[in-house]
Formats: sequence, structure tokens, C-alpha cells
Amino acid sequence: MLQYPISLLTAAVLIDTLIFSLACQYKSEAESKSSSSCKCRVSPPPQIPERIPPNDIRPTSWQIYIHEATEVVEDVILDVKDVLQLSDLELEECQMWLSYVGRE
Repeated sequence: MLQYPISLLTAAVLIDTLIFSLACQYKSEAESKSSSSCKCRVSPPPQIPERIPPNDIRPTSWQIYIHEATEVVEDVILDVKDVLQLSDLELEECQMWLSYVGRE
């Protein structure tokens, strides 16, 4: 017998995959912008705040892409939860469980 119903597992995987796919797209777009060879499309570099030394600038964290993607799919998540009548807790527990599957 499964730990969670198939519908809950499907919803959790669908949501995680949407977020991951969008985050990958955002990362890819950011990398292509930074390595663009066509200077006509590149905007001038942003002003660096004085309190951050120029050698301390780091690439954008993966978590920022995940956060942006999560915000974009927020309405989709609400729709999926509504259609399947899932609570936040059920979905979060299932997503957490799925994150550990295969690590054993």
C-alpha cells in the first residue's frame, strides 16, 4: 500500500516539476543574457552599491530562481489543491516525503 493516494502524489510531482522547470528556464535565460555576444541587446551594467566590493559579487543563487518560479505558479498550485481538495499540510507532507524517496 502506498504512503499517499495517487492523486496527492501526482499533484505534488506536478507542482514540483512546474517549479523546477520554470527555475531552469529562468537560470538559462539569465546565463544567456550574461554571455550574450551581441552588445546591441545588452543593457548597461547595473550600478553596484558602494557597500559591496566589486570582487564580492556572486552568481544568482538557485533559490532565487526557485522563489520566482514558485510565485509564478502560485495560482496553479491553488487550483490543483482546490480541484483535488488538498490541504496545505497534506501537500507539504507529501512533497517532503517525495524529496526523501530514493535517498535511502
